Amino acid sequence: MVAVLGLTATQGSHTDAASPRIHLDRLPAAAPDESGRRSSEGHLRCAFRSISGRPPVGSLSINMPQMLSIDIRWRQCQSSGLERNQPMTEELRSPRPPTIHDVARQAGVSSQTVTRYVRGFEGIRPVTRQRVQAAIDDLGWKPNPLARALRLGTPTRIVLFVHEIEEAGPSNIIAAATRAAAEAGFVLDVVPLDVNDLSVSAAAIRDVDLSHVAGAMAFAPTHVLADLFDRVELPVPLLREVNGDGIEGEHAQGSVDPGMLLVVDHLHELGHRDVFVINGPEGWYSSAKRRRAVEERCAAHGMRVVGAETGDWSVASGYEAAAAVPAAATAVIAANDEMALGALAAVWENGRSVPGELSVTGFDDIRIAPYARPGLTTVHVDFRASGQLAIQRLLQMIAPGAAERRPKVLPVPPRLVVRGSTARAAT
Repeated sequence: MVAVLGLTATQGSHTDAASPRIHLDRLPAAAPDESGRRSSEGHLRCAFRSISGRPPVGSLSINMPQMLSIDIRWRQCQSSGLERNQPMTEELRSPRPPTIHDVARQAGVSSQTVTRYVRGFEGIRPVTRQRVQAAIDDLGWKPNPLARALRLGTPTRIVLFVHEIEEAGPSNIIAAATRAAAEAGFVLDVVPLDVNDLSVSAAAIRDVDLSHVAGAMAFAPTHVLADLFDRVELPVPLLREVNGDGIEGEHAQGSVDPGMLLVVDHLHELGHRDVFVINGPEGWYSSAKRRRAVEERCAAHGMRVVGAETGDWSVASGYEAAAAVPAAATAVIAANDEMALGALAAVWENGRSVPGELSVTGFDDIRIAPYARPGLTTVHVDFRASGQLAIQRLLQMIAPGAAERRPKVLPVPPRLVVRGSTARAAT
């Protein structure tokens, strides 16, 4: 019987009273173990010792590069006793990812044949192609484009200049872009910019290491950063944000934000006619587009903007802005979720019920939006698609032919998510 264990390796010796421990003793590289075997890699002999005082249940010989204390939490253990210094079995080893050589061995061909098949070489017999594909499917092998690029000495890096990486939008776009870049064989290097200090941003752009860089992307959410990138000359393709499009392209470069149009339409359907607006900071393209959308759509519906304040995207600024909400307003439209959450808190403290007396809306659909009390009605933005689209557009600039062969990523339009913070206007 084989003991099936869940192992957690730590550098320290911490454990809890319920956890048995493996005690590791390092032996010299060429020292024989108790069965007379030698190891050229350095040898670790370990015995299971129980904190509760029970005798050891056995021992294992494990090749490892350094001393570790390993806490063991048993998931399943079917143990009839492991023989002392028993070599680690296949069941206890971490599975090694399959390689091209494993595919070749299983298909009965050379690794060169597998390489030619993967690259689309036509001069391979159909029966051989079937065997290679069957081996790939069976083993779950995936070619590593990054490793191939490193062998050939081709550029492997993409640089992303981005602002406020701790915020929901940029952080989610970065995560999606990182995955999309890796799938295409690139590593994404993130260079933070300071939207409030042009000199810091200019220095970050000037000092970036461009060795092995295939292309660059730049978020320029403000007029100041856009002007800075107007003066930047890079020796690689540069994909820039234009008019607050999130690097998605022409479909997102309009003068009004389509998501905010959905918000105003929703409030109008609920009977709201007088709204208060908490805008984003001046100088941001997204602020201007969302403000313009509210103003134009309200005018088209015969609704009034009875007051407005400017925030800085933060919860605190939304809280402060909500102090100016007049009694005539039946709804508050915030330019992002964080300011909307701040407004919810302020409105509650001022004794007005949401949504009974006042409806509140946000924008972005951040992770905590559903868990506000009440849940926040907002506009969902697919940041994952934005990151994938950005990489797709840059790859088209770097290598048009190769980009065309990759799966096409389509834009995902914003959508309204209705929750408990909006209701029919009080009469």
